[in-house]
Amino acid sequence: MTPYDGPAELLVDGNAYACRAHLQCWQETERPRSFGGPDRVQGLPGWGGTLEMQGDQPDFAWNISQAEDLRLRIGDREAAASVRPHDGGSLEITSNNSQAPFDCGDRD
Repeated sequence: MTPYDGPAELLVDGNAYACRAHLQCWQETERPRSFGGPDRVQGLPGWGGTLEMQGDQPDFAWNISQAEDLRLRIGDREAAASVRPHDGGSLEITSNNSQAPFDCGDRD
């Protein structure tokens, strides 16, 4: 699956903040609980990664992680996501319930 490493915007409660996104997609697999079936079956797709916010603002990542409405925009695509503070003021995407805002290769 194709990773994305490039510019993005984090939309926080209606305000846009520039960032650099380091994202990847994955496809979970599950071991079925039946006899004679396949060893693994396709599970849920997922995507995530980290965001490096632009600017030197020590509390910025924490404030963003507490926002009510977060969306990640890459080009003309957007996706809802939840984040938490990560190393050095960056943000880690912790959950999402939407299609990735970038091309995941064979998944999209």
